[in-house]
Amino acid sequence: MIPFEVESGVVSQWTQVAQLIGEDKVNVEGAAIAYGARLIAIPKPDGSPRPIAIGCLLRRTAAAILSTRHKHKVQQAVGAKQFGINVPSGVEVFVHGFKAAVQWASKDKNRVAVKVDFKNAFNIIRRKKLLELVGSRIPSLFKYVHGCYGKHSSLFLPTGKTIPSCTGIQQGDPLSGALFAMVLADALENSLHNHACYWAAYHDDLTMAGTIDSVSSALVSIRNMCESHGLVVNLSKSERLSLTPPTDSNRGIRHCSSFTTTLASIAIGTPTDVDAVMEQK
Repeated sequence: MIPFEVESGVVSQWTQVAQLIGEDKVNVEGAAIAYGARLIAIPKPDGSPRPIAIGCLLRRTAAAILSTRHKHKVQQAVGAKQFGINVPSGVEVFVHGFKAAVQWASKDKNRVAVKVDFKNAFNIIRRKKLLELVGSRIPSLFKYVHGCYGKHSSLFLPTGKTIPSCTGIQQGDPLSGALFAMVLADALENSLHNHACYWAAYHDDLTMAGTIDSVSSALVSIRNMCESHGLVVNLSKSERLSLTPPTDSNRGIRHCSSFTTTLASIAIGTPTDVDAVMEQK
């Protein structure tokens, strides 16, 4: 029975430590490990590095438990147009919605469909805004989020050195997608409520469609959310699908008049265009 007693003891202690992390009750000496993370680099499709901060197993356990326990509250907080958080087959719904928007936009020169790319999306959002939103919308998550993001934490490099984590959300956090989606949802609620256009999101992928005037002004409003929310629109990686090129303040955006693109690695366009895109992969 000794092995089983040891196992039981380990599980019990594991649970207690995970609870301390979730309640932000870790002492100063243990906080660096409990709320810190290992920093690794994963190559992007273009070969550039994508930094990923991954917390310790105990922290990830605490986050996973909280994510499951509060998934319904999280889904309410991120809104019905966020298809990347707790939505079965969300990516399919997201892509099919944009396919319909692209087809609609291709029939009139006054219509447009847009893919919006955010620069370093997770890494530069405002932690102050994040804490404010979690505190008001999901108070039961606040202690964990405050422990992780209420102050600078340590990032441990493969070389053995450490650097401070001062901004954004760590993508290795099981709650990172939900936390980012909360900030994005609030930014979109504030910037798009006066604009008559279609929009949907899948994690940090945002799509919009509508008349050229409505979408152009909506995109400007989103870009103005940078200071308050830390969301920076990367026009050079965003894409406008329309019959006419941009002539306004968003003219730095890539223009596609063939209505052929990819979304979430899925090709969109005519069968011939889709075949051509797939041949390149």
